[in-house]
Amino acid sequence: MEIFTCKYENNENEAIIEFCVNQTCQKSSQYCYKCLMTMHSDHHDDCIRFKNLTDLINEYISFQGQIIQQSNEISIKQAIRFIQRSKEWKTIFPLQKI
Repeated sequence: MEIFTCKYENNENEAIIEFCVNQTCQKSSQYCYKCLMTMHSDHHDDCIRFKNLTDLINEYISFQGQIIQQSNEISIKQAIRFIQRSKEWKTIFPLQKI
C-alpha cells in the first residue's frame, strides 16, 4: 500500500493519517499528525482516520444496497397489486363489444 505524505512545509515526510470532513475548514483535508495538532485541533471530532473512513464508506455502500433492494421489493409488490386490481376491474366491468 502506498504511503502518502504531508504537503505542508516541515511536515513533508510525515505520513497522512486522517481526513478532515469539517465543511467549514479551509485547511487541507488530508493531513499528518502534526497538522492535526496545529491546524485541526479545534474540530478534531470532524477528523476521521483512514481505516475508519473506509469502514464508514463500506457501511454506507451496504446501507444503500439495502435501500435499493427494499425499493425494488416495493416496486414489485406495487406492480403485482396493480395487475391484480386490473384483473378485478376487468371482471367487475367487462368491456362491451361494439
